[in-house]
Amino acid sequence: LDDRDKIITEELKAIETINNLSEDNYSLLANWYYKLNNEEKAEQYEKLIEKNYPKSEYIQEKLYLDYRAEKNVNKKIERLYQFEKNFPESKYIRNMYDLVANSYRDTKDYDKALEFLKQNKNKVSPFRFYVIVKRMLEENLDLGTALKIAELGEEINRIEAASPTIEKPEYFSESEWRTDREYYLGLNQFVYGSILYNTERKIESLPLLEEAVILTKRKEGNINELYSKALVETGNFASALDEIASFIKTGNSTVRMKDYLQEAYINEKGTT
Repeated sequence: LDDRDKIITEELKAIETINNLSEDNYSLLANWYYKLNNEEKAEQYEKLIEKNYPKSEYIQEKLYLDYRAEKNVNKKIERLYQFEKNFPESKYIRNMYDLVANSYRDTKDYDKALEFLKQNKNKVSPFRFYVIVKRMLEENLDLGTALKIAELGEEINRIEAASPTIEKPEYFSESEWRTDREYYLGLNQFVYGSILYNTERKIESLPLLEEAVILTKRKEGNINELYSKALVETGNFASALDEIASFIKTGNSTVRMKDYLQEAYINEKGTT
């Protein structure tokens, strides 16, 4: 460990001798001196970055990490708006909006979560609607508000699936990226359908659950299970037989689905 720190320190000193240090040089020096617990040196270079490169990635990341540590949601929002004003093109902005939504979720202030999502529906991640509704379903809290969030999520995710606005990562092809966007629409439709199912609107839930199954490529056992259960409970026994048999054959079923298969078979064929 001592040898490592000695070698790194020597390398940093060599960088310090370079004429006309670049933004990357300053960032490297500040970051590594912090890692070596040499705060005096780190702060020296940090001040130079703030002076010479006030819009730099280093400054943005530092402010973002400070922002993440903020617990008060109102202060979080104030800091978000100030950050967005100062760095309107920053890659951190969407995450910051997501964190505000998460704060409302974590404090179970779902009315404010809904209002915030309405006002900023194009600034949060499309996935955020699913995350919040999923938590509300798990805790069986305020399903009326959850339904409104899911409806908003459908609107945004459908737009995103049709014409992605979020920058595609380099490791995705165009078709893979579109499939990924459709998958998240499928997750949203699953929780949307789940709310309808849990509020005794099972027939209305069927098209949403069916779309969720299709968009997730029939590979998510929990989604396949609820769709199968809803088919049986709404009397769609022939469809249930076909769907459940397919899920079982492809290995995308759950243990409970065999019971749904038997129930559908008895109702359709009249005998075990």
